Amino acid sequence: MRGGLRRIVIGMTATIIAFLVQIGVNFILTPYILATLGAEAYGFVPLVNTLVGYSSLLTGVLNAMAGRFIGLAYGQGDHERANVYFSSVMIADAALAVILAVPYALAAAFPQAVMDVPPALVDDVRWTFMLSAAGMEISLLTSVYGVVYYVSDRLDRSAVRGIEGNLLRAGVLVALFATMRPHICFVAGSALAMNVYQCLANVYYTRRLTPELRVRRSSFRWQAVRELTASGLWNSVNTLSYALLVSLDLYLANRFLGAAMAGRYSVARTMPQFVTNVAQTLVGVLGPSILHCYAQGRMGDMARSLHRSIRLMGLAVSLPAGYLIVFGQEFFRLWAPTEDPLPLQAMSVVPLVAMVVSGCTMPVSNVYIAMDRVRVPSLIFLACGVANVAVVLPLLAWTDLGIWAIIGVAAAMDIAKNLILSPMYAARCAGMPRRRMLAAECRGLAGLPIMIAVCCACRTLVAVDSWPAFVAAAGACALVAGSVGLIVATDRRERAAFAGKAVRWARVRIVGGGNDGR
Repeated sequence: MRGGLRRIVIGMTATIIAFLVQIGVNFILTPYILATLGAEAYGFVPLVNTLVGYSSLLTGVLNAMAGRFIGLAYGQGDHERANVYFSSVMIADAALAVILAVPYALAAAFPQAVMDVPPALVDDVRWTFMLSAAGMEISLLTSVYGVVYYVSDRLDRSAVRGIEGNLLRAGVLVALFATMRPHICFVAGSALAMNVYQCLANVYYTRRLTPELRVRRSSFRWQAVRELTASGLWNSVNTLSYALLVSLDLYLANRFLGAAMAGRYSVARTMPQFVTNVAQTLVGVLGPSILHCYAQGRMGDMARSLHRSIRLMGLAVSLPAGYLIVFGQEFFRLWAPTEDPLPLQAMSVVPLVAMVVSGCTMPVSNVYIAMDRVRVPSLIFLACGVANVAVVLPLLAWTDLGIWAIIGVAAAMDIAKNLILSPMYAARCAGMPRRRMLAAECRGLAGLPIMIAVCCACRTLVAVDSWPAFVAAAGACALVAGSVGLIVATDRRERAAFAGKAVRWARVRIVGGGNDGR
């Protein structure tokens, strides 16, 4: 129990550091890009990434469950079977990369047929698409190596890789903008450099942490590909559902409302996307614990790990979301001074609330993956995604709601799915009483009103008109609300474990000498 909690704390700390570096790079460089290129041009960066990312509808069929199958076989000491899955995924991904090169090339050649692109930006968008597609191809060819951190439960190494990759991306981007006339394709070029580095790092760490895993043609088995595809098919349905419910918003804004509105909306999406990244980063840290419990048949421990993960995730995403809801105008006034902060904040509040609910319940996906029970949640997700499109398209065509049709309907569907439907099925899978699942959600989500109340009080006392004041207020509010929220979100034994770890760390790092109790 203590060892598992200790590994979670170490992995989460390292991952948070990597995430903060990534966010720091984005927050520092994006204002310069906005001031240089404008919001309309900047909007094509996330839009192109979204369109290129739709290839995961195909690649996810094979790769979504690779970590589970390789991890279970490796964890049980069956290295031969682990290598069958490892090699089969690698070879099949190479074939997929060749197939995907055709639509990528067509979209890059004729971007105006896919998106609403102003004539002056056609060439720039074309290069952006080409570079983004190249990064996706390279990532696909080496994606199987990325499971090493999950298989070996060394997500701290993945976090270090993330830090280094983002620093490299920042360096390349600054060098390009400093030495050449600005283009939006520079953003895609710097991301390509980061992808290449991270893929090479994945190969390196695979050979160091799991030297038993090797790609061999003799280990390729069609049966393994069929097994992974059958299991991952529902994850691909899940990806399609995500596209229909979440990631389609920017494309719909571009096609129905124009490139200018899509550009402004892409800036407003920064805050919800920030919270999404927080949640996705942290949920990956919690995944190995649930997988290992299931692999060892410890269903009770798996249920307890899920309960704890939901509570901690709810608190973790509530702190940044609550602060950004209250201080949204201040954030945009400082971060995007060339844009009107009021509509940007308005477009971000509803998605932020929906993201807190989604982030709180993200750990249930680890249960579905560990138990290979992805069919029902995928169907639930797909139904919500189809309903979202079925409602939004008529609203865009026949009403004047505009961007609010996209924002409001997607948020309502997302909250219904994540607050009620998916968690109830996860409780059944994990053998957890439904009332206990609801209790975990309530304790996790309690952090949001606590953080909002603290931030509102802070806003009446402090003028946040500079970045130092913004950061200081964020830290103070997070400390106060986090302390109260931690009491609500954790039980006495968990608080004692965290406190004991903090005391041992302080004794070793500050006082010096002795050991850390390991």
